[in-house]
Amino acid sequence: MIIERKLYNKLVHDSSTLPEFIQHFENEAHEAKQQLTMSGKLEGIAKVIPTIMDQRFTQLQILNAAIEHFEKQLDMIKAKLYRKYLENYQRSLTSRDVEKYVNGEQDVVDMAMIINEIALMRNIFISITKAIDALSFQVHNITKLRSVGLEDATID
Repeated sequence: MIIERKLYNKLVHDSSTLPEFIQHFENEAHEAKQQLTMSGKLEGIAKVIPTIMDQRFTQLQILNAAIEHFEKQLDMIKAKLYRKYLENYQRSLTSRDVEKYVNGEQDVVDMAMIINEIALMRNIFISITKAIDALSFQVHNITKLRSVGLEDATID
């Protein structure tokens, strides 16, 4: 988690590090998906699930924090542009007109694309955490089967 925290701090200070940030999380997502295909004794699997969930959920929270940061940045950009259009435009504009102009500005579009890219990675980690939940549920089910007489249950 230290690596992700450092990457997050780098990203919020310099958005040009976004490719490095995304690449790290893509690598982590690939590794996480490999962790989901567990085999062996149930005790071993049950023992590592909480650790895996903690790790992946923390990564998910870092992605959420990055999105939140850039959404605040987007709000600041929009506020400046909104003010610019209301104060400096030659003719009177409605709020809806201003909103359309602001949403078409390159800075707004660029920031929205950054948010979208991070949100895509966040959604991948949401699916990973759901898969870990499902894995935990299945281990629980198999454990219940063991308690009624199926002693040598393994997952292969």
